[in-house]
Amino acid sequence: MADDAPTPLDVLLRTMSLKWQEGALDDAVALAKAAAPYLHARAVAGRACGDISALKDHELDEIFGPGAERTASAPETAE
Repeated sequence: MADDAPTPLDVLLRTMSLKWQEGALDDAVALAKAAAPYLHARAVAGRACGDISALKDHELDEIFGPGAERTASAPETAE
């Protein structure tokens, strides 16, 4: 594949935009749903976005991928 060739995600997003401009909203929504998992992390039901402290290992693997860095630095305090 050539370096300047679009990725499948590029094609999805470009086509979604064209469908939206054409007024084919149902098609645009279907393409948006197909592209969303590649652009937005899945929220875990019942947990606030950004709060990963209570997530189990398999849930973290689903969001960040297996073996992802899971350490967080402690908040800095003023002295």
